[in-house]
Amino acid sequence: MTEMNMLSTHPSYPKRYDINEDDYEENTPFYEHESLKDFEGVWSDYKEVSYDELKNRLVWYYNNCDDPKLITLEEAGIEFKNDKPVTPIKTGIKGRGMLGKYGPNHAADPIVTCWIDNKLHFVGVLRNDTGEWAIPGGMVDPGEHAPAALRREFKEEACSEEDDKIMEEIFKNGEVIFAGPTYEDPRTTDSAWIETYVVHFHIDEELAKKIKFTPQKDEVSKVAWVDCNEKLYGGHSKFINIVKEKMYFENNNEEPEYIDYNSFNTIFQVFVYLLITIISVYYALKLRNDIKNEEKYIQMFLCDYDNCTLLLFSNVE
Repeated sequence: MTEMNMLSTHPSYPKRYDINEDDYEENTPFYEHESLKDFEGVWSDYKEVSYDELKNRLVWYYNNCDDPKLITLEEAGIEFKNDKPVTPIKTGIKGRGMLGKYGPNHAADPIVTCWIDNKLHFVGVLRNDTGEWAIPGGMVDPGEHAPAALRREFKEEACSEEDDKIMEEIFKNGEVIFAGPTYEDPRTTDSAWIETYVVHFHIDEELAKKIKFTPQKDEVSKVAWVDCNEKLYGGHSKFINIVKEKMYFENNNEEPEYIDYNSFNTIFQVFVYLLITIISVYYALKLRNDIKNEEKYIQMFLCDYDNCTLLLFSNVE
């Protein structure tokens, strides 16, 4: 099992246990949201699921060259413990958390982009649960295929009142940019993770202006064109960065480098420290030189005083 140290945590989850502790297996908290019990047999597994069913569950296989395809957990070499699949990373939480299925839980994430003021933006939603901007995607329904889920989730979360003709234009041409696990999702646990299918759709500004945003109030508070440099939910920045690299390359348009203000702050602090050090050394040397000059003047004065005294007394004699 791989380790991921910087995994974020959903607000509903308990604190993740330190994955480096020797007593990890004994003291890692177990958490399953109450909704899993309420929706058993709908989108959530029953407590008892056969090993034969679980080993044949599907995950994405995608190498960026061929079209993505689904393979079984057995084919993917996923480990099992107590006849349940084990997430390939340690997460600090056991159980399924808020994810209904043991092992992979399939999602679809459509990235719709547009050039606005010569900068790349995407349609983003502000999540109610974490307060972070995200791609307007969601879980694939039972029996639904991922490509169909892309359009459904986008419309539900971002523009539920949009005309079908506009939707057809938006989703006319798409390119798969990722298909596989997104362990960075804050809902990931040792027993469940998300497998997502990410497709990029680029539209022109004329079409972008026609889209009527209507947020799905129970899940998101706002929908907007979001700058691709915005800090995002879970592993969504990873997908946006793939799109950014592709789009700026294709358009021969050099993107202004992302300004990491934290780095600038660190550099500024070092600069100030060096400046203070240099000034301190300068004045210390200057003071030392001034003291030497003062000592020289005092010695000259004392010499002159001694000479004057000798002359005075010699004249008296």
